[in-house]
Amino acid sequence: MAAQRIGQGVEADPQQHTGEYQEQSGRKIPGENQSCSEQHDPDAADCDSPNEIVASLGPFISGDRHIKSFSAAAGQGTLSANALAIKTASTRWFDAAARTVQTGEKRTGGGRLSFISKWAGLLGLLAVIVIGDQIRINRPGHKYRLTVEVTTPDGIRTASGILAVVPDRNYNRGGRTTIHGEAVFVDLGQGRNLVALLAHQQGTKLDLDDINYVAVRAYGATRGNRVSFTDINRQVGIVPVQGEVIPVLVSFGDVRDPTTARLVAADHADVVLGDGYAIRGLTAEVVPNGFWPIDFGGVLGEPVTRGIEAKLPWLAAPGDQAATALKAAGLPATGAVEAREAFARK
Repeated sequence: MAAQRIGQGVEADPQQHTGEYQEQSGRKIPGENQSCSEQHDPDAADCDSPNEIVASLGPFISGDRHIKSFSAAAGQGTLSANALAIKTASTRWFDAAARTVQTGEKRTGGGRLSFISKWAGLLGLLAVIVIGDQIRINRPGHKYRLTVEVTTPDGIRTASGILAVVPDRNYNRGGRTTIHGEAVFVDLGQGRNLVALLAHQQGTKLDLDDINYVAVRAYGATRGNRVSFTDINRQVGIVPVQGEVIPVLVSFGDVRDPTTARLVAADHADVVLGDGYAIRGLTAEVVPNGFWPIDFGGVLGEPVTRGIEAKLPWLAAPGDQAATALKAAGLPATGAVEAREAFARK
């Protein structure tokens, strides 16, 4: 009997199912074109051909000819719409979550950079304050040029050095005024020399502080009134250094041997140096401080004079060579460190 239509609630003939299953698997249905002709039924034209059955089942057969249930076919549109809505909602949720994570990362990274920049700025400001304060404390109060002139049989020999005086600017005011520079070495020729030390002799004592006040006292003596540290930078011109303001003068018979040091009297230099030699004079001149600590010369300012160790090589040697030189000159003995300060101050 011919298969009843599924739409009428009757299930198809098992033989027909077999054919459809075979068709699903891609094989040709045996006797597809012979379902009625092989029976020689005169009413064969009334039989439903497979093509007609398939056509009638169109709403219930998918594109790949899979049979669907009525309920599945009926709910296809709703399920598809729901699936699309779920998919769209899921996509939006993940997109929103991704944007939230990215925004959080950006905010976290920006906050970290802002934190680092803030602390870097504070540390930089602190460094500027500390450096500026050190410059204020160690910057010279004034500089002066100490010049020594000596008359020799061959003419006048001159040498000078720049000295920097640094007043006590510490907050506790427990320090002392210091000086940077070196003794002035005058090459007189013929193996002779004269050295103006960074020291003064006060009876039996060697004073290492009076050298700080040479310019102040020299200008005061010349002007006829007291000149303070505050006013010294406003002084102009060259003034003589005389009397007790003159530092200790020595001469070395051999610059390589500190034991050959001899004390030279400012008014009787020929006793040590020989006939024809005399101290013509010492002078002081205030010079601009310049841009300390980059006062390398020129418009930046004249630097403190260095190079005494090249002229008195034993100063660079270890030991108490400076004390030996002072002792040989008949000056009061001092410790190794203090003795060296008579020749150089860093």
